[in-house]
Amino acid sequence: MRKLLSLSLLVAAIFLQALSIPTARAQDDDYQYSPDKSRYRIPATRAKAIIDARAREVLLAIKNIDWVKLSGLVHPRKGVRFSEYAYVSRDDKWLSRQQVRNMARRDPRSVWYMNDEAGTAARMTGREYLSKHLYDHDYLKASRVSYNTQHKRSNTIPNVLDFYPRAIVVEYYEPNPDPNERGWDTLWLVFEKMGAEWYLVGVVKDSPTI
Repeated sequence: MRKLLSLSLLVAAIFLQALSIPTARAQDDDYQYSPDKSRYRIPATRAKAIIDARAREVLLAIKNIDWVKLSGLVHPRKGVRFSEYAYVSRDDKWLSRQQVRNMARRDPRSVWYMNDEAGTAARMTGREYLSKHLYDHDYLKASRVSYNTQHKRSNTIPNVLDFYPRAIVVEYYEPNPDPNERGWDTLWLVFEKMGAEWYLVGVVKDSPTI
């Protein structure tokens, strides 16, 4: 009886010890802990190797306005959020994978974002949003591409890495071609892993607000 009790206590101790392990710790060896930000983040070099080809697929789908192709790259459960400016909010436009696919056959005008300066709703079709607003530069040939970093360029405080703490974030930066004028555009693509695949969960567009 004593042996049985001792064995039960040992099993309970092992179980309690397992529970004490921080659940936030990443199980994937690709992740590294960042104490200053209290989050896990895949280092830039490794992130590029993992996501570069998938990110180019997304850019091509956006450039070609291929909703069917894009829907296949969207996260099956989380869908994709389209954010205007570098501060991401849960109120930003969100589409499920099926809703993205449906855009190929029905593309009504809708509100995609709010103009920060004017405070008015930006209503347009999805085609107009992709071609005239989101893909306003050929980001496949972007001047600068960064991985798992965020740069503050506008008056908006960026929170992309905080809003998506376990994602791979790809930042495409394009300066104004005229060196005598101010201006730039940034496009972020955000991916999260499900199973063995990485899927698109966020698209963030940022440009000067003044």
